[in-house]
Amino acid sequence: MEFIPKSIGHWIQDKEVLPAGSNFFEKKNPATGEALTKVARGNNGDVEIALRAAENAYEKWSFARVVQRSEIIREAVLLMRQRKNEL
Repeated sequence: MEFIPKSIGHWIQDKEVLPAGSNFFEKKNPATGEALTKVARGNNGDVEIALRAAENAYEKWSFARVVQRSEIIREAVLLMRQRKNEL
């Protein structure tokens, strides 16, 4: 059986972050109605944090060479293909 975490936060700056308002909603298996996990419910504070992180990442990303950016994207595609069943 697959591992399903008890809760899933937001993914910001390469780490899982709990929601600012500490709010979660229950994710259920649509076939059985069984509760699977709790997922972070974001609010305006979470959006602000994510936007600041994205702005910082964009600045670094925009200064990276095209070859370096293409290598990163290629690696991401390969990882997603390898883990497509998990995703």
